Amino acid sequence: DKVVYCESLPHGQRGIIGSWYLDPQRHVIEYVAISMICFAVMRAVLPTIVKYPGKNAPKLNPPNALKLLTLVTFIVQVIYKTKGYRGKILFMLMPCNVLWMMYFAICFLPLKTQTVHIMYQLMIPYMILPVVAVATPDLSDLVMWLEDTFFFASHYALIAYPMYLVGTGRIVILPETHEGLVSSFFKWWLLSCAMFGFFYFGIVTPVAILSGFNLNYMLNPPPNPGDVVSGPDFRLMSIACCAVGFFLSQLVATSFAVVVRWLRIRRTKRKTV
Repeated sequence: DKVVYCESLPHGQRGIIGSWYLDPQRHVIEYVAISMICFAVMRAVLPTIVKYPGKNAPKLNPPNALKLLTLVTFIVQVIYKTKGYRGKILFMLMPCNVLWMMYFAICFLPLKTQTVHIMYQLMIPYMILPVVAVATPDLSDLVMWLEDTFFFASHYALIAYPMYLVGTGRIVILPETHEGLVSSFFKWWLLSCAMFGFFYFGIVTPVAILSGFNLNYMLNPPPNPGDVVSGPDFRLMSIACCAVGFFLSQLVATSFAVVVRWLRIRRTKRKTV
């Protein structure tokens, strides 16, 4: 009589409460297999990343206005998470909150130049994450004053942030060395998929199991139209969706960069003539 099935709960609650939607054996198999695959991809790709020139390191430093925006956003996030229901701070592990933590690290931690360069490049494929969050918002547990307004503001900022960094030349999408465009494209795409998969399967899923919270929908499927992403393979479906999303985000940004470079070259030739 005390059993409550997740499908009987409202969509918002279903996304927050963890459950044994998958059996423990399936958790172990996916934890080991996917974590190992992602780790192998990271080990293979990271050493091939072209070293960022040290002379250009100051270009990676965000302007003070963005540092202030990042600091304020991060502080407000922590306040909402600590003042909410018990354990809500764990939802700092949701993808878009992790992006803000990455920006906070870039702005305020003494990171190596190559580390900042890699983090910046990952922001391009990960830009699809706030886009999806805004397009299909889950506001069920945002009950504090202006928390839902802050949700949209912070996610729109996550979309504008990398666009500004690309526009000002702090993020250079196209390879500036002898490396080919296609090789560079797939290298960053593979790395973004592998790091995302390793973090959420290898680190976040055990935290979700121990806490009982459905962090990033790793324990049971997210609310989605028609429950298309469901069943025992729902996490594999989610992997495919994320991989496609990262690919499209990288493709759009790269295509835009190619067009901008072509227009600049054409304008320079006209001036020369």
